[in-house]
Amino acid sequence: MPEATSISRAVGFNWPQVQKFYGVLKEALDVTHASALRIWNMDETGISSVHKPAKILATKGAHAVGKVTSAEQGQTVTVLCAFNAGGVFVPPAFIYPRKRMTASLLNGAPAGSVGLCSPTGWTDGNLFLTWLKHFVTFIKCSKEEPHILLLDGHHSHKTLDAVMYAREHGVIMITFPPHCTHKLQPLDLTFFKVLKSNYSVAAGNWTASNPGRRISFFEMATIFNTAYKPSASVGKAVTGFDAARIWPYNPNKYAPEDYGWAAVTEEQQPEQPMTSADTVTQGSKHDLDNSTKPSVQSQPSNPVSEAALCNEVIIFIYISNLFVKIMSCVDIHYTGDCQVYNLCDKSYIVLWVELLEFFNYFVHDNENYRSNCMSAWIITVCDIHQC
Repeated sequence: MPEATSISRAVGFNWPQVQKFYGVLKEALDVTHASALRIWNMDETGISSVHKPAKILATKGAHAVGKVTSAEQGQTVTVLCAFNAGGVFVPPAFIYPRKRMTASLLNGAPAGSVGLCSPTGWTDGNLFLTWLKHFVTFIKCSKEEPHILLLDGHHSHKTLDAVMYAREHGVIMITFPPHCTHKLQPLDLTFFKVLKSNYSVAAGNWTASNPGRRISFFEMATIFNTAYKPSASVGKAVTGFDAARIWPYNPNKYAPEDYGWAAVTEEQQPEQPMTSADTVTQGSKHDLDNSTKPSVQSQPSNPVSEAALCNEVIIFIYISNLFVKIMSCVDIHYTGDCQVYNLCDKSYIVLWVELLEFFNYFVHDNENYRSNCMSAWIITVCDIHQC
């Protein structure tokens, strides 16, 4: 039976996108000189209190064959897993749909696991940052010996706090292209399907061994551990990275027919990103000197750098958050028709130092841009003290 593939995945997995990803990965490998033990993949999956029954033997001709489950509709717990190309697994993290975490929820969980809570049971920016700290503590990376972390482009993985923390602790985060994880993510290729299959079997065995009892949050960690032990093998991790052509690095292993779905769809494939060198060669110097009225097409364009645009967006978000912090330290009172703002000197110094450190990260290579931004912020902060 063929596997259902959405049009988004069919179009998303195309040659330009995939080659761009492998190009970024190659740069990271060249800079870090990383080995198999320093290339990681992280992703989330869900386990439910209502398992999917496995296939059983039944009498020929029987039409109604049932198997007991805990309920008709279960609750989902998110599990964050990660492994590297050498077969080392990071202890998983469980996110329960609760407001408070209880230690008994992790009874029987894999050694070193952490428990987290969120109202929905899904991950968010703060929970991912907590997992990232757990990840750094386990792998013991540093700026002198950085590690590469491959993950999908979920918004919770790209918050400013997570990016800054990763940079400070030697973690190079690389996201997969949209709708390409079914081909490029090692966890999806070799691990999660086996893990969920083993979890369904373990949950069915637990239900059979405990007649009349329902699977709750307090039993899910134990059942998960039963499935996790045979699933988290060295071979699964090594095969996953090899199947994704990440380690050993082999971006040309995909055949032209692997991109066939993107060629037959109605949507256009994205064009190759144009570099500044390619832009200059569009119009030669002889053409520019001899033409009195050059057309718009003949003039060299000035494309905006993706990195510069990304930095400007990050700067805008960071300054907005920092302004909120500053205003939270401000004591506002009224004197006649005038508002007076009193800012705590200690908070002012701490926030100003934080702002200076931020600019050293993102705009150190552009003195004019840094000068303009700093001048604008000096005016903004001085306005706080004015009536």
